Amino acid sequence: MKGCDRVVLAVVSGFLWAAPQARANLLFDTVIGDGMVFPTPGASYFVHNAPATSSFAGDDLREAVAIDVAPGLAFAIDSIVLNVEARFSASQRLAVALSRSDAAGLPGAPIYSYVVTNLPVHGISIYPLTVIPTPERPVLFPGRYWLALSTPDASNQSEVFWKNRSDVLGAIATMSAPLNGTGWNGATDSPLPQVRVSGTLVPEPGTRTLVGAGAALLAATARRRRGR
Repeated sequence: MKGCDRVVLAVVSGFLWAAPQARANLLFDTVIGDGMVFPTPGASYFVHNAPATSSFAGDDLREAVAIDVAPGLAFAIDSIVLNVEARFSASQRLAVALSRSDAAGLPGAPIYSYVVTNLPVHGISIYPLTVIPTPERPVLFPGRYWLALSTPDASNQSEVFWKNRSDVLGAIATMSAPLNGTGWNGATDSPLPQVRVSGTLVPEPGTRTLVGAGAALLAATARRRRGR
């Protein structure tokens, strides 16, 4: 290897070492324990989609929790884990939506959504946490996001319990439509539902630019050598 090549390689290596090393980070974690979870009786948010009848408007009851990404950071979501249980059947579907805040600071239009089934059923002594696959690995940039749970099927058998923490308080939002309006209502210092969101730190744009410049320099040097 010629001296010039060694210098270029050293420069590129320095750029790469300057980039943040990829590792899992906890963006939000209110889950009690890992793996198999003991239910906490009487400490749950309810999520359901009760259909309308001749004497009842119907009630699409949704719950959401705020997730904040600090300035200067960005994360690619690796996993979402929930402490939830279906009231009646494992076949009950659960919709999980990730959204940015709207103008009022409440959940806006979803930017990603997932539907899962095979939930643990209420009444068993212990049950596993529910992992939500996130194959797109959405990137969250600085700001407030909301993770919302709902049931896509209008049925009297659709209720899901989202276990909460009486000892950890924060921002949540609730929608109860059309029974109690059509929009979200926010609350602060409320018991937080149990959710764990993990992500990988995304390199800052400036670092990506330096790495790209170093790689381009190395490629240009290789082309000059081939042209000799």
